[in-house]
Amino acid sequence: MVKHQGGLAVIFRLPGAALAMVLISVGLVNSEVTGSFRAAARHRLRRRHHCSHHRCQLYLSQRCPILRCKEKEGKNNTTRAVCFSGLWSTLPTGTRITKKAEDKMSSNSSSNSGGGRASSPAVAQQQFSGGLLKLPPFHYVHVQDVNTLLTRLEVGPKTIRCAAHERIVLGPKEMLIIPPRHYCIVKNPVVRDDAGNPVFVELPPAPEAKDAAHQQLKALQAPVGKMQGQVKLRHGDLEIRYEQETPFPLYPGESLHGGITQFTVVAANTALKLRAHREFEDEAEVPVAEAKEKGKDKEADVAQCAMTTTRLIKVKRQPGDEWLFMGPATYKPRIEIEVVAPCKARVILPDTALKVQAVRACTDYKGVARKAGEQWLVKTEGAYMPAIDETIVETVKAQVLTAKVALQLHALESFTDRFDVDHKKGEEWLVTMDMTETYIPDVPEEVVNTVNVTTLTSRQYCVLRDYYDEHGVQHFGALKIVRGEKNFFLQPGESIVGGLREIIVLGEEEALELVARETYEEEPTAKGRKPIRRSAGTRWMVEGPCECIPPTEVVVVRRLHALVCLPCCRIYTFEPLVSLLAWLAVLWVVWMLFKLARRITGF
Repeated sequence: MVKHQGGLAVIFRLPGAALAMVLISVGLVNSEVTGSFRAAARHRLRRRHHCSHHRCQLYLSQRCPILRCKEKEGKNNTTRAVCFSGLWSTLPTGTRITKKAEDKMSSNSSSNSGGGRASSPAVAQQQFSGGLLKLPPFHYVHVQDVNTLLTRLEVGPKTIRCAAHERIVLGPKEMLIIPPRHYCIVKNPVVRDDAGNPVFVELPPAPEAKDAAHQQLKALQAPVGKMQGQVKLRHGDLEIRYEQETPFPLYPGESLHGGITQFTVVAANTALKLRAHREFEDEAEVPVAEAKEKGKDKEADVAQCAMTTTRLIKVKRQPGDEWLFMGPATYKPRIEIEVVAPCKARVILPDTALKVQAVRACTDYKGVARKAGEQWLVKTEGAYMPAIDETIVETVKAQVLTAKVALQLHALESFTDRFDVDHKKGEEWLVTMDMTETYIPDVPEEVVNTVNVTTLTSRQYCVLRDYYDEHGVQHFGALKIVRGEKNFFLQPGESIVGGLREIIVLGEEEALELVARETYEEEPTAKGRKPIRRSAGTRWMVEGPCECIPPTEVVVVRRLHALVCLPCCRIYTFEPLVSLLAWLAVLWVVWMLFKLARRITGF
């Protein structure tokens, strides 16, 4: 029995026919090689036959195919057991294999991974002719030394002859071709020096050989020093490679993370939200004023900066920093940056605004410093892209003001409105059409309600309580008479006492009895007269014909009609007692005139 590392081949010293039947039954050889076994079985095997494959990769649980190799040693043909690991590079010259072994080789060849496009088993078999691998241009393979377990890269066009202790672990595969405006991500990239050349592994010196076995092992190992086959890798890291003039292969240990991807084109009014997960230095476009504050501006560049609104400065990004890549532009990815999400600008239509809130302390597009949580309105029409430290709360629509509708506003905090009027916290005021046609409430104010216009005709008046004077000062508890014809809006806090009233019109036979609630001076009705002082509780009558609007300090007691009317003498009496006396006086006068007439006429 013959046993070796990684495979197991058993040859029983049986007659040739019996040995052939056993091998055919287990499927290791076909019937074409049975004649050779019959010929070899006629004489005894003079020595043990070992597997020619020094490092078979098959496990002991798998069957090791037994192959037949014709080698001339003098005049005798020898038959030996060969272990096959499934790789084309390990086949000796002139080897004949079974159908089962060929299927095993095809499955192992197709299971290898890496960049590029692998050749089919038929093509590989054509390229591997006579123990030589003919590697075409722009193809590469990975060759591993099974003694040192170091893997090197072979690039075509080239003819490769693998030694007995070497095997091809990857390929042949086509090199990676990155077209313009594309990129790919390589996992576990190679370490490169300042010139861009890969850095190779340096092995420590081998120990001194103590016996013949150690000397043989040392001879099999690679020479001490810099190995031009195995490269150093940045394990766990990623590297982005852009378009190159020539195709490039993947070194042993490298792998393609994803596929070849096209650059992201950022359209106008869009942006990419980026986040840094490593510390690096970047270039950012900032306003000139901000660049001066950061000390990046020089005296020689003052004239040039005055002609432009922005400039590029170097910014040191920290892990976790976020910023926007504005379009229109083409985004070229970097390994230190990850794309969080695409952003789209919001279009601000006429009579609308965007309510924006600061996520953290920042400066807005107008250069105004904002605190975290602060809100403000953006009313400029057009596309607006919120900054990385801003978020859009809502869209605010303007309210249309007419001659009949006004807005009553309430100040949430002290501020100065768009009309340069200072308002205290809690103050309320009106915005009318005389001030603006459309109004968008600002962040520090809110709309309480809409106020309809109050219309007075020429025959109406009303009494306002808690009115405002011409200076905007409110007089609490005071009353004011407003006479029509007039249109006005009730200011916040004002109210109409008793609703709209009609002006009192008195005829010749009518009068009003009035009483003063408080002391005041009555304005004279005729020019040149002095004001009349009325004390509280004073009663008097206003006789017609006239129009009467009682002052706020006066209460109308009653409206009277004349009991005695003498239009010729303009005598009118309204009190009952006076009317009785007037009637008695009239009767006495009539009686006296009657007596006088009798005397004259003699009747």
